[in-house]
Amino acid sequence: QTPHDRHSQQVHMGILIRVPYGDKVKEFRVKESLTLGDWKDMTAIDPKGKDAQYELLSKYTGIPKARLKMVRTGDLDTLMEAMGKALSELQTVRVAELPPLPKTIEHEGAVYTVPQDLNRDTVIGQWWSLEKVDRIEHEADVHIETLNVLLVPEGQEYDARDRRDIWARFPMRQAFELASHFFDNGARYRRETLRCTNLFLTSALHRKKQEPKPSPIAMASA
Repeated sequence: QTPHDRHSQQVHMGILIRVPYGDKVKEFRVKESLTLGDWKDMTAIDPKGKDAQYELLSKYTGIPKARLKMVRTGDLDTLMEAMGKALSELQTVRVAELPPLPKTIEHEGAVYTVPQDLNRDTVIGQWWSLEKVDRIEHEADVHIETLNVLLVPEGQEYDARDRRDIWARFPMRQAFELASHFFDNGARYRRETLRCTNLFLTSALHRKKQEPKPSPIAMASA
């Protein structure tokens, strides 16, 4: 068993949720192959409220909303913990555990060239495009923005076309693997992804400050 095989097993959640239907029990398997867009949706839903957790559970298991309230609390907690663990494992993967960097990637019927050397296989226009990014709302956007710029349709020159909606549907595990390779061999990539990450952190801090605070009256009556 190779390190890549072990890594693949680690990041696939494969959780079963059992829901009672009268005197029977149906099993629903949690979605394994999350995309970057799924990651955004998953963490955009406020996990503090039960209604939000039910919505999350429905989306990623396929359990009908009419049956959600029959899900055991422990199963819901297991789902949330497993998703968090899967994200953590994806983000901390080491290049030595990954398969070799592919020369091309096929996604939604198109083939894209993967730069093997970020200094030799990219043009300055790609980095200028990335440097223009001034708004990052989610950590997944860092990956979406870099994929949008660095992966060019095979046989074509870089055209600065906006394909972010396409890359939002790219498998999260594969995106993290590419990012690990790029981070390992490109100082410019490291600098730009760090800048984009800081944009996200600044945006998140700003949103936190904008959240309405409860009034003294509401607090007193609570």
